[in-house]
Amino acid sequence: GVRGANGVIIITTKKGRAGVSRINYTGEFTYRMIPSYNEFNIMNSQDQMAVYEEMRKKGWLNLAETANRSESGVYGRMYNLISASLMENTPEAITGYLRSAEYRNTDWFQALFNNNIMHSHSVSLTSGTEKSSYYASLSALYDPGWTKTSKVSRYTANLNATYNILDNLTLNLISNASYRKQKAPGTLSSTTDAVTGTVKRDFDINPYSYAMNTSRTLDKDAYYTRNYAPFNILHELDANYMDLDVVDTKFQAELKWSPVEGLDLSALGAVKYQASIQEHNITESSNQSVAYRTVEPTTVRDNNPFLYTDPDNPYAVPVTVLPKGGIYERTDNKMLSYDFRASATYNKTFNNTHIINLYGGMSVNKIDRHNTWFRGWGLQYDMGMEPYYDYLAFKQGMESGSKYYTIGDSFYREVAFFFNGTYSYKGRYTINGTYRYEGTNKMGKSRKARWLPTWNISGAWNVHEEKFFSHVQPALSHLSLTADRGPSYVTNSLAVIKASTPWRPTSGDTETGLKVSSLENAQLTYEKKHELNLGLDVGFVNNRINLAFDWYKRNNFDLIGTVTTQGI
Repeated sequence: GVRGANGVIIITTKKGRAGVSRINYTGEFTYRMIPSYNEFNIMNSQDQMAVYEEMRKKGWLNLAETANRSESGVYGRMYNLISASLMENTPEAITGYLRSAEYRNTDWFQALFNNNIMHSHSVSLTSGTEKSSYYASLSALYDPGWTKTSKVSRYTANLNATYNILDNLTLNLISNASYRKQKAPGTLSSTTDAVTGTVKRDFDINPYSYAMNTSRTLDKDAYYTRNYAPFNILHELDANYMDLDVVDTKFQAELKWSPVEGLDLSALGAVKYQASIQEHNITESSNQSVAYRTVEPTTVRDNNPFLYTDPDNPYAVPVTVLPKGGIYERTDNKMLSYDFRASATYNKTFNNTHIINLYGGMSVNKIDRHNTWFRGWGLQYDMGMEPYYDYLAFKQGMESGSKYYTIGDSFYREVAFFFNGTYSYKGRYTINGTYRYEGTNKMGKSRKARWLPTWNISGAWNVHEEKFFSHVQPALSHLSLTADRGPSYVTNSLAVIKASTPWRPTSGDTETGLKVSSLENAQLTYEKKHELNLGLDVGFVNNRINLAFDWYKRNNFDLIGTVTTQGI
């Protein structure tokens, strides 16, 4: 490099030789071990059975209640075996059964986790000439699954090409794509009780959660009771699972032109598309499906929350809405976005005295999202995927306000114009200004807040650049005004009215209605801030002693917050 005027260091880089190509391979291997109970403070089966036996002696685990509970383990299975005459109801038989549970000490981590190697591979190619350069890569990742019923495969491709059309005109093309295929346990989303605040997750079969919270007295190959239905975690992971497919693609082009020295113009356009498909397969033999059709004995039938009681019949008893088959749920999400940006940059120094830096441009952003959800009742996985559905499933859904499919769309738009300018005289006096004029549809159709200018101005005086004062270093800056569009969920500059299906006691009275989701907020606008900053930095004795002083005044207004209004 050589030293230029004003102390600027100019670095000249070498160009790649024409016709040279390179191929690179990268491999990564990760070995994961099965967790151990030694890392956690969890009771073993002897400790747990001691607690259970104390509970049984105090009347908490008697036959009449435990055998028909929604969830039971060692004792519930024992009472069911006795009731089915598969085990003798004698002190010797009971003692032998409980002793085997006491010394079982099941290692759920060993049963549900694997020692495996996750590996990824990548091949890249670079090539170029005096006029153009290219980069391409392919990669693959394979995760055999640390836990049962979990597996991930991911494939990606990238292409980057730069073409020098002229000495001062270049075109850059970028495209990348990825595909991910994943299998995961079929756990439902968590829900929160609005009264108690308790968080629960129905039919939770997450292997790690199960290993941490399940008694080690249970036999990993036996079936116990959960949701009034037989349950075995190994069988459930095979019978209740999710398949996920995710595609992500992007195409981008950027044109750069330098017509004169110091002036750079650029235009960038990009299109991005993402799509994900999630299929939740709850087969007919899964605990979740069987729970929907467990109607015996009568005590269980009257308490099973997954059964349906017809409100039109005062003498109705709970019945199943899933006599055959399982449940199939599918969620689709799509996103298509367009981005365009044009900008100009001008940097010039005149006579080593006047330094000018200018930057301006505009951008347009557009994002369209589409999502659908569907639940199919009675899909017979073991009978050629033939649906067998009961009309009661739809009748129950109408009466409870639940839906069997949903469709949703959202649209985001933004346009912005921006400018930044800096002028400096010999590096002593500097003034900087920024201006931004933007519009977005986040405020709804309100014209009052659709467009907003934002600006700030600042200045600095570097006294240490002055000849008469070379050892003291103060600086003065800056005055600024900024704005924020506020929380993304706030869009009710006009009233937000949504369609709904109000609850009715019988399906024959069902009707569609409209409700005011959010009242009109005519004052809704951007959050704003006025701020004035004054600063002074002073250094003495070759900066051995430094003093910094700052004073600021900040005024935030038009802030967005939540206010509870009257019910009327």
